[in-house]
Amino acid sequence: MLTLDIKVEALAKESSPPEPPSALQAQIAGDGQAVQVTWLDRSDNEDAFRIYREDMEASIGLAPSDTEMFIDENVACGHTYRYAVVAFNAAGISPLSGAAEVALPACAPADAPPTLSLTVVPTQVMAGEVFTVTFQADDDLGLRSVSVRGEETGDPILDAGRIFPCAGITCVGVWAIPWTETISGTLTLVSFAVDSSEQESELAQAAVIILPAK
Repeated sequence: MLTLDIKVEALAKESSPPEPPSALQAQIAGDGQAVQVTWLDRSDNEDAFRIYREDMEASIGLAPSDTEMFIDENVACGHTYRYAVVAFNAAGISPLSGAAEVALPACAPADAPPTLSLTVVPTQVMAGEVFTVTFQADDDLGLRSVSVRGEETGDPILDAGRIFPCAGITCVGVWAIPWTETISGTLTLVSFAVDSSEQESELAQAAVIILPAK
């Protein structure tokens, strides 16, 4: 007598699409440089999983069967991404999983060179009088110092200049300079700021007119 066993359940499982994944989640990974997508595998007949991202027309990658995680490294700071996952086999594709969304941290500020303004008050003095040099430097991340000096003024102390240490993103300084020389003409002062990453500002200039003695 011939006995015939028909495995209807197994054949039906192999010839039907898998169930969709569930409990989809997306979270920041890799110090903000990647997104980890996880899900619950609810099927035992998938060949693989296909991962989709809302801003991409095609899928962004595949994960093998029995896997419940995918790492998306093609991401950028300050963006929000929305994901979905499907399971598939030779018989077809499952419905989409529920969506999962994640927002990456804002991009770090660009490390721009500092900015600097330089002024002299008053703009005209006579020998024996005092003029005051003031400056203000600003930087997006932090300042280290501001240097101020004269440019061939004939005064060795002024031409040697001063370095003002700074801390924080704004630095303000004042230098009162007594002018004791008897020569007249225009004095030029120059200044530059240095930030915490050793970037220098553009050179700032200011002038003071030395009037002839009466």
